[in-house]
Amino acid sequence: GAFWLRHYYELDYPEATEEPADVVEQLDEIMLRSVGMRLRAVVPVGAYVSGGLDSSITASLARSASQHPLRSFSVSYAVPELDESHHQQDVAAAVGSVHTAAVLELDAIAQSFPDVLWHTETPLLQTAPALMFHLAKVTRESGINVVVGGDGADEIFLGSDLFKQSSIRRFCLRHPESLGRQQLFGRVGVTDDDDGSDTGSLRRL
Repeated sequence: GAFWLRHYYELDYPEATEEPADVVEQLDEIMLRSVGMRLRAVVPVGAYVSGGLDSSITASLARSASQHPLRSFSVSYAVPELDESHHQQDVAAAVGSVHTAAVLELDAIAQSFPDVLWHTETPLLQTAPALMFHLAKVTRESGINVVVGGDGADEIFLGSDLFKQSSIRRFCLRHPESLGRQQLFGRVGVTDDDDGSDTGSLRRL
């Protein structure tokens, strides 16, 4: 019969007022230990490689911490303007992983979306979970059931445009009539500005 809205915790890091001189080295050690812990398994552990910053860092750390050759996996589009396979191949080569890549036809996301919604059990803002659905399928078919990926690293290294878009939205809401501010969406999305483009959609949103 009642509803309360309140914070149930408050983060406080008093030691964060001063940054230690070896902060980069500390971060390296913490991340390597963290990824290394995720490799402890009775089955081989693979890595997702999107070609982006976050999964590249994670795959590199997994290769360093692994006692066995690392297997990595990626999916890409058959459409040239959406194809990121060259970035994925570059990362796999630099990491030295045994890489498996799958190419998706353009209608693959639309066809699989009902299954993706069934598995996520929640409304979706973007179609990225459909890519993960296909990526997991390729990984499983290759005999790997456990993987490490870049999810979660976005918040630390800002490797996803989604976080940049959120910052721009907040910036634009202060002066929603400003066309100049809206131009910033072109820096994080497709540069075309017709009504069907990502940039135009972001402006309307």
